[in-house]
Amino acid sequence: LPMFHGKVAGFEDFAAADLLVASDCMDPILDVSVRDPGCYHDSVDKNTGVLAVRATPNGIAAMAEWKVRLQVGEKNEQDQTTFNDLIDGNGRGHRWGMSNAQR
Repeated sequence: LPMFHGKVAGFEDFAAADLLVASDCMDPILDVSVRDPGCYHDSVDKNTGVLAVRATPNGIAAMAEWKVRLQVGEKNEQDQTTFNDLIDGNGRGHRWGMSNAQR
């Protein structure tokens, strides 16, 4: 698709992405604001239902790490929460069962 290859105006950065993720952010103008980092970076989960992953070392490593996180998660942990913790830079472990220092 041209958009994923950065050939559509406004999506040029997609050409360099190892992983493209959708979010529930319903305000794209707010999301790209320099003054306010927007809802993607703050209060909205990323969607595991819409991903594009390139077979680059970083893309493959991200998917391998997600697999590990799913395997070590607690029984009520799910793909969405483990993925969001990965993308947000949180450590492995259940987001509700551990403090930030433990993770």
